[in-house]
Amino acid sequence: MSIDLSWDALPPGTHNGVIHEVDFRFGATVSIVLTYRVPFAGADYFVNEWLTIDAPRTSATYNTSAEGKGRLKQLYETHRLPLPTKLKPAEIIAALTGKEFRLSVSTRRVNGLAVPKVAAILGKADKPVRSQSTDEEGRI
Repeated sequence: MSIDLSWDALPPGTHNGVIHEVDFRFGATVSIVLTYRVPFAGADYFVNEWLTIDAPRTSATYNTSAEGKGRLKQLYETHRLPLPTKLKPAEIIAALTGKEFRLSVSTRRVNGLAVPKVAAILGKADKPVRSQSTDEEGRI
């Protein structure tokens, strides 16, 4: 078996994307993993955000939970969804999966390769986000 070492990354810029998947990681802290599907140049690209959303005040990652909580607030407000002070993972998954956004994507260098990163949410997508593998009627 051979491993393909070629690398094709979503280029930096402004893109429309849809939240394809929402997942959680539970441990000493709670993290959310948001996976955006971004169609570009005839292909679907996927960009992940792994954000801490809950940590004990005594944890070194407590301050980084502000970034995750802020992103959730931003995603909810973009689609005018009410954001209660306490949310259950199933509620977050139901509220965000399939929502379309306008994303600012940057890249960071990891071991010499450009890895895409969601830099900012710029609002709702300015046109529908369709999979590059959909037909004329929108079926995948």
